[in-house]
Amino acid sequence: MRVFNREVVVGLVLLAMALYFASTAMDYGLGSARRLGPGYFPLVVAIALAILSAIIVVIAARRPEATAAPPQWRALAAIGAGIFLFAYIAPRYGLVPAVAVGSIVTAFADRRTTAAGSVILSGGICAGVVAVFHFGLGLPIALFRGVW
Repeated sequence: MRVFNREVVVGLVLLAMALYFASTAMDYGLGSARRLGPGYFPLVVAIALAILSAIIVVIAARRPEATAAPPQWRALAAIGAGIFLFAYIAPRYGLVPAVAVGSIVTAFADRRTTAAGSVILSGGICAGVVAVFHFGLGLPIALFRGVW
């Protein structure tokens, strides 16, 4: 079965998202280059996304069509479950447990992942998240809450 080039479809989806975010950013005050309003940075990011997605579409449209590959259900399930678990755990138990569980579950999207590898990866991600968001940016995020 012949299908559209996946990269063209992805580029078009990204372009649609960029246009939506740009229109949403316009609802906020843009301000000026000297006094940035709350919509200025999102508009700049949306414009950058639109440009990059247009480049993706142009480059991918020149490539020949590809045959459809079956969906990778394991990856979809692992990533979806990781996002759901992060959203469920974060407000109840804090940032560190949510990142730890979410990253361990999401790591199993790849068939080559081992349990030890996912725990090591999770520890590194937790350390990075705490270093950036808690210590670096000083955000008032509860690292642990609930039973701790």
